[in-house]
Amino acid sequence: MKIDKVIEEAILGALRDPELFKKMFRAFLQKQKQVVEALFALTDTEPEFVEEEPMLGVLLYALEHGEDLFNDPLTRVRDGRLFRDGVYDKLIAEAERYKHPLSVVIIDVDDFKAINDTFGHLAGDRALERVASILSKEAKRGIDIVIRHGGDEFLLILPHTEATGAGVLMGRIEKVLSTLSPRVSISFGINSWIPGSDSISLGAMVKAADMAMYKHKQGKRT
Repeated sequence: MKIDKVIEEAILGALRDPELFKKMFRAFLQKQKQVVEALFALTDTEPEFVEEEPMLGVLLYALEHGEDLFNDPLTRVRDGRLFRDGVYDKLIAEAERYKHPLSVVIIDVDDFKAINDTFGHLAGDRALERVASILSKEAKRGIDIVIRHGGDEFLLILPHTEATGAGVLMGRIEKVLSTLSPRVSISFGINSWIPGSDSISLGAMVKAADMAMYKHKQGKRT
């Protein structure tokens, strides 16, 4: 297994179950250390893969310092760079392999610029924090992933969920948001893959959800 594959598997595993993964990966690191030490004892030539060992150290550092390294510092949900770096790409491959549905939802805070301009940037930050908190409380299964996609956009990745289920979830979220004071409204778009459909990338699903979100937003303005 290539080292970049190890890192990819490690990060995804850590995101899903950090405590269990720490135990498993510590054992892996210890075994790597023993192999390196044995090779140094047998030869004066440094093996090529020893140069990759610091990368494992970086990952161990990340695991030691908890989930903060994976989270957006403001909203405390997953950082969008993890999606952009392809960490979650394999989730659609898993859905196709094991034949379970997968949905993604793009969420945009309506009139976010107006919130900043009218009430100040601290109020804007507070609105993002509240939206993120509600998303996390409602998308609460261990397999659900809440991501700050960038700016005032959020992304939900919902394994084992068809479009209908994602719509029900978003209805609950909108209802909770409507009770906030000052009120925060959102526009969203859903894209789903179901078993039997053509193969698709997670990125393509998110783009389709993004287009659906803009249609939703435009429809609210007319």
